[in-house]
Amino acid sequence: MSSPPPIAAEVKELRKCHPGQSVAVFYSDDVYWHERILLWKGQGDCWYIMTPDGDVYLEDLSLKGEDGPVKMRVKGKHFDYWSSLRAPVYRFKDPLEDEQLKQRILEVLKELGDGLHEPGAWRPLAIQKKDKSEVSPSLFLGRALVPRRLAAKGGLIHEESPHSPFSAVEVAADGYVWVADEIRGSIMIGDEIEVVDIETLKLGRDEGLAAKKKGIWVRIKRLSVTGAPEYLEKRRREIQEALGEVTTPDRTHLKETEAEEIVEGSPEDARSLFVDYDEQGERYKEWRKVVNEMREYSFGDWPLEGPPSTMHLTKHMLRNGGDPRLWLQVWSRHKGVAETDRVMFELRTLIEIFYLGGVYDQLNMASLASFEAASRRIQSIVDAYSAGSSASPDWGAARIISGYRGPDDAVSPTLRSWAARKGKEEVELAQARAKIRETRKGLLTTEDSAADAVASGSLSGGGAPKPNPKRKGRGKGLEPPPQQ
Repeated sequence: MSSPPPIAAEVKELRKCHPGQSVAVFYSDDVYWHERILLWKGQGDCWYIMTPDGDVYLEDLSLKGEDGPVKMRVKGKHFDYWSSLRAPVYRFKDPLEDEQLKQRILEVLKELGDGLHEPGAWRPLAIQKKDKSEVSPSLFLGRALVPRRLAAKGGLIHEESPHSPFSAVEVAADGYVWVADEIRGSIMIGDEIEVVDIETLKLGRDEGLAAKKKGIWVRIKRLSVTGAPEYLEKRRREIQEALGEVTTPDRTHLKETEAEEIVEGSPEDARSLFVDYDEQGERYKEWRKVVNEMREYSFGDWPLEGPPSTMHLTKHMLRNGGDPRLWLQVWSRHKGVAETDRVMFELRTLIEIFYLGGVYDQLNMASLASFEAASRRIQSIVDAYSAGSSASPDWGAARIISGYRGPDDAVSPTLRSWAARKGKEEVELAQARAKIRETRKGLLTTEDSAADAVASGSLSGGGAPKPNPKRKGRGKGLEPPPQQ
């Protein structure tokens, strides 16, 4: 007896999905990927889905290649950006609103009828909303899942509770993350906790419990990405004061299944935007959407010094022109730079790179080092013309802004700073010594003058007798004449 065919990994992932999630499917007779929003699970691996055209029907997603698609990818699991599919995608123009999703699911539940309340009928653990957060089905759908049973004559109406008093933790929205708030085995404070496909219990708006491993619960806390480092540092100090020095556990002994995995869609992979197409099916995204979708991420091996500036430049171009090409025209007219000027050839090349990188390539330029280097060159030119004039721009700050490094930069910056500091100290010491010598010389000169004055008796009250003034010699006078 032959064994059944193996189940595809995508189908296994599909069985963990919730209503509201998006999947991309590919048919054997097509060249496009198609977006589908999951509404409700049917028999086997069939799902009620919604298409970008607004159609709702039951589709076989078992990937057997008979009536359904031959390929499938779950958004958020197999990919985060539509551009990762490397092919055109026929998808929803705008995200589906929560109220629209609710109405579509209710239509499916109405079609299922009494089968929805049969013993063993499928129930989702959660429903994914527009903001990617998850909510309990009873809370999202109201009383649609509550069977109402009327008892016999004289009996009472029995209704199940619309929802449990305990709820699961919702997936953190963009800009927030769930992290461990305590030390638990190999889990350390600050470790990111994925709250999908594990047991969770919500304790408050930003607090909860998560079963990282079976039977092992850890306290978790929702923090903003920007405020997390400060809170976690404070939390670690509190633990160290209470328990003493806390060391990072050795995780090399963990099994392969327990080892931490690199999550797709992390900042290291978020270098492209959602790919958009115009009415003729060509790649095109408006510059305003390019700027709105861009995000800045920090990388430990970022090759450039100084703060990132590409996001600021792209926003400035949007607000002062509309796109990079129009901004260049506004700037050149304002500064009186002629079209035939050499600097205009350079700027037009850099601006064209920015324009095509956004509207056609649709890249997340704010997180790309290559575009940061081009951005700094553009800003160094603008700064030179701001500090000087169109006739004689001041390029004094261009080297610093652009981060240029040449042969003379072989000297280590740290060594250069130390040498400058040492030289300053030696100069100050030499100046102090010269000042002391001049002071001493002045004192000695004063003492010698005073000694000479004392020796010559020119000082009054010095105790030495003043020499008598030179007396004039007495003349002989006239002798009396001899007596006659």
